[in-house]
Amino acid sequence: MRKQYGLTVMIVLLLVSLFAPYPASAAGGQLELVRVPNALKPGSKVKIRINASQVQDLYGLQFNLKFNSSQLRYEGMKISNQYINYPSSSQTKEGQVSAALIRKESKDTSYKKKLQVAEVTFTALKPGAATLQLHGMKAITTEVYVNEHGKNDLRLLPLETMKELSFQISPHPGKKSDSPS
Repeated sequence: MRKQYGLTVMIVLLLVSLFAPYPASAAGGQLELVRVPNALKPGSKVKIRINASQVQDLYGLQFNLKFNSSQLRYEGMKISNQYINYPSSSQTKEGQVSAALIRKESKDTSYKKKLQVAEVTFTALKPGAATLQLHGMKAITTEVYVNEHGKNDLRLLPLETMKELSFQISPHPGKKSDSPS
C-alpha cells in the first residue's frame, strides 16, 4: 500500500512538472540603445540603434522611446529586415515614438548573440544634453501556453533594458560631441 502511494505521488509530480507553465527558456537577454558615433551639431542627423543581445526566440517587441522634442526631432525608424512593424507603422506624438515589431520568420527560434532590431533617426535641433528613454518595453517568444483565463497566450521574454542614453550636441560645427553615456 505504501509503495503504491509513493509511486502515485511520484507519477503525479512528474506529470505536473511536465505540464506546468515555466518562464520562457530564453531568459537573460538585453535590450540597449546605441548611438552611431558622429559629430553632433544642430542640424545633423542622430542615428540610434536598438539592439538585442543574448536572446533566443525574440518573436515580438513593443516599446516607447521618449526624447526631448526641444533637442531632437524624430525623422523616422528603419526596422531590421527580420521584423515588421505591426500594425503598419510607428506611432509618434510629441516627444515619443512607439513601435510594436513582429519577427517575419516565426520558425527561427535560434540564439542570437547580437541582433539589431531597429534604427531610429533624429535631427539635432540645438546645443546641449540630449536624452532618450526606453520604457513600456515588452518582449514575447513564439512559445504558447494556456493562461489563467483558459486562452492561448505567448510567453513573455524577460529582457534587461538599458533605460536611458544621453549625449551632447555641440554648439560649434567643428567640435566633436561627447561620447554617449
